[in-house]
Amino acid sequence: MNWIQVDELRVTLLVMVALLSWVVLRYTWRNFALEPSRPRAMGWMIGCLASVTVTLIANHFILFWLSWVSISVCLHRLLLFYPERSRAVLATHKRMITARITEALLAVSFIQLYLWSGDPTLSGTLDYFSATGVVPLGAMITLVIAALLSCAQMPFHGWLMQVVESPTSVSSLLHAGIVNLGGFLLLSFAPLLTEAEAARWLLGLLSAVSCGLAILIMSTRISIKIRLAWSTCAQMGLMLLEIALGYYSLALLHLVAHSLYKAYAFLSSGTVRPIHNVLVRNSWVTLGWFLVSLVMINLALWFSFGHFKPTAAVLLSLSITLLMSQAHKFSWPKSILLALVWVAIYTALTLSAAQIMQDGRVHIGLDLAVAAWFIMLVALYWWLEQHVAHAVSQRWFIRLNAGLYIDEWFTRLALWLWPRPEDRHRYDSVDEEKSAS
Repeated sequence: MNWIQVDELRVTLLVMVALLSWVVLRYTWRNFALEPSRPRAMGWMIGCLASVTVTLIANHFILFWLSWVSISVCLHRLLLFYPERSRAVLATHKRMITARITEALLAVSFIQLYLWSGDPTLSGTLDYFSATGVVPLGAMITLVIAALLSCAQMPFHGWLMQVVESPTSVSSLLHAGIVNLGGFLLLSFAPLLTEAEAARWLLGLLSAVSCGLAILIMSTRISIKIRLAWSTCAQMGLMLLEIALGYYSLALLHLVAHSLYKAYAFLSSGTVRPIHNVLVRNSWVTLGWFLVSLVMINLALWFSFGHFKPTAAVLLSLSITLLMSQAHKFSWPKSILLALVWVAIYTALTLSAAQIMQDGRVHIGLDLAVAAWFIMLVALYWWLEQHVAHAVSQRWFIRLNAGLYIDEWFTRLALWLWPRPEDRHRYDSVDEEKSAS
């Protein structure tokens, strides 16, 4: 029985993990030079990276699950590296709740897959599906929920923003690698997910909402690390959305690019100036750039893949529009040339990823719905930015700055399960009042 598996997908991710491991460990060694507990930090960091490596090559369900749990245990010790920080302790407890739920769901899904196929390996399960064409819908829905929790999607997202209390190297490891594992989990079961329509709709709708709201909330943040954390929530939602739409090659490219970028962003966060939102003042120029970009992207996608990808086209067109509308120093010919170069680079990278990960069947209904959702969000963002003095805009800014209060219930649950020292007296007083009454 094959306990490990090595293919093009896993080799690509292993190379990425090796590069990130070298950078993060080197940074950690220097960053903790004056810390007497540096060996402890390095030990848990190496253990975490080793567990990630085993997870990537694991083929047997038991080995996959045990290495997944090992990642969580090592990360827990790293997040509590400074246990005197009460906010870090609360955030770690919140993450521990989601981690235990994720591990339970993952175990349930693997048990369902084993009972369905009679094979405890990932490769054997995929072979059984190829022979029968039957999809275990319950197992795929459970797997999708586990991936959503693993990638810190709303409403179980608050801990991701609050663990920035941990050392910078730990934040880099978390955001550049560990939080991406939900995407790898679904890509590993991509053939089954393609045929599980209900699971794809669930994944697509929840990740689209989480991604869109995270983008709006991120626009109200000033702190570099907090903004990067909200960016990770949005990027993970977008990656899961790409998987739900069947854009497996694009999701793989997104996973690798996000990991490399976020590792650099966190490790260099101490030298970055505060970010201020730039208003797009000429609406007609902005609209013109969007339409031109949309035409170019759709043509590139058609010639590359033989079909349109509405959501991918809209999101890439919006990114080009944002860049070009702020590039006032460029003339129109240079701006168009820059946009063409951007499209060409994207197409080349996507075609390269397509050699590793084949796309699934595209669900055009879900694709169009998600594209419309993002256009609506951009229109709302533009209106809020252009009417900052309006009473409605100010009220929404307050709500968005508070994260729409979505995380409050989860914080209360964590405090009820693990009260902080300053909260224990309050809970004891409440219990005494109940007993007296």
